[in-house]
Amino acid sequence: MRVAQSKDVRQYLLLFARHYAGDDALADEAIDKEEFSLEPIQKGTFDYGGRDEIARVVPVRLTAKLYGRAGTVITVPADDIRDAYADDLGGLTLDTGVMSRAWLRFYFNRIGRRTRPVTVEIAPPSSIRHLRERWYYVPVLNYLQSQGVKLTSRLQ
Repeated sequence: MRVAQSKDVRQYLLLFARHYAGDDALADEAIDKEEFSLEPIQKGTFDYGGRDEIARVVPVRLTAKLYGRAGTVITVPADDIRDAYADDLGGLTLDTGVMSRAWLRFYFNRIGRRTRPVTVEIAPPSSIRHLRERWYYVPVLNYLQSQGVKLTSRLQ
C-alpha cells in the first residue's frame, strides 16, 4: 500500500479490515506481520550461489544503523558489498549494525535467451521493490524464501 504519510497506513488498513472483514484486529495483524528479514544476509547464512534459473545473487547496496551512541546510518553502494566490507570499510562487518535495507542483483540461467540482471530492494518488515510481475517474479521470491529472507509463503 502506498500512502502520502506512513502514519496513514494503519488507518487505511483499519478501515479496510473493519469494512470488508468486520474485524479491526486484522489491521494490527497485517501491520505487525514480518514478511521479509535481512537476518540471513547479516549473519552470513545467505547463499549467493544461486540455483535453478538463478545463476547467482550479488549484494550491491546496503543500509545499516551502526551500533553506538551516535545512531549513525550508512548506505554502502558497491559492485559487491561483501568485497566492500572485506577490503574497504576499515574493520566494519555485516553485523556491525542493524541492516534496514538491502539491494540484491539477481543473474539468471536461461538457456537460449539473453537476460539482464534484476536488482530488487528489500526493506523489512514487508517491502520489496523493483520486482515486477514478469517471468523472474516467482523464481526470485522462491529463492528469497529458500534463503530465509522471505518469511511467508504468500506471494506478493
